[in-house]
Amino acid sequence: MVETQSRQLFSPEPSQTDDNKLWTFVYRGTPPRFDRTTRANCLYVDHGDHYHFVFECCPQNKTRTIQRLIESGHLDKRQTMTIMSSVQPIINWNNFAAYLVRAAQTPIICVGKKLQHLRDDLYMVPRERKDCATLMRDERGSRQKMSNLTRKRRLDLLRNLVETYDARSFNELNLALTYDERDDIYGEYGSQWKETAEHCIQNYTMRILVEQQTNRFEDHIRTNSHNRDCQHPRDTLDGEHWLDLLLHVNRINKQNFLTDLTRVMNKQIDRKNAFVLEGPTTTGENIIRKTHCGQLHIWDRTEIWRSQSVLPNEPTE
Repeated sequence: MVETQSRQLFSPEPSQTDDNKLWTFVYRGTPPRFDRTTRANCLYVDHGDHYHFVFECCPQNKTRTIQRLIESGHLDKRQTMTIMSSVQPIINWNNFAAYLVRAAQTPIICVGKKLQHLRDDLYMVPRERKDCATLMRDERGSRQKMSNLTRKRRLDLLRNLVETYDARSFNELNLALTYDERDDIYGEYGSQWKETAEHCIQNYTMRILVEQQTNRFEDHIRTNSHNRDCQHPRDTLDGEHWLDLLLHVNRINKQNFLTDLTRVMNKQIDRKNAFVLEGPTTTGENIIRKTHCGQLHIWDRTEIWRSQSVLPNEPTE
């Protein structure tokens, strides 16, 4: 039975089977080399950067026929997946022939005798329409759809990572990612993940800034959860170490902080910020309270609010 189907598939006589249809695929690779003794039946047109193949078979034998054309034509087998993804049925041969013949000197190669009548049709087609726009448009459309889905998945993944690690810059996100996470992201999305990550970080920080500007400080500080727990020091030395660690974790330069605090105390600047500090008296909280002036407000909270944005509403004591 298999041998009978093979003989019918490459029969030199024109097919009379109603189930047979014309198919086409795009091949990008080395030039085809069909032997003179081959039993394959197809025709192909050289479009310079790719080849259009046309063959006839029933839908059940489509994949098998393509595989035999690849073998008998010595086509690049690395293009098999690309070929399979570009296979389309030819609905209207007259319209497709006009797209297939792009220029007057286009080489039309016919392998076997089964499709010689189609080759004759191609030589009779007018040359006004000189591109294969319909076929390539469908291929680009499917490829564009996959690109959009990939972009959406990449955006969702990186947005979740940015929110999970509370990353405010690309460097923070890159340092927070694990070894496997960085490899998985790069392996699936390539170098474009950096651009998407920067976009997600920018949107994330903008959302936080808008929330701070539209909410009252008292409301915002109640809902602002921090991902680090504050430890209560036992003595003065531990308190100093805790305060140094607090400034280091929040990337605050101690010298710059003291300089800015002095400028606020001397009323050299009008900016109203809040520095939230939690801890017993050994941390120096009372000392800072004693140096408190009209433009600096110290809040005794159980959380650290590390945002340095300008507060729209000045808190009241």
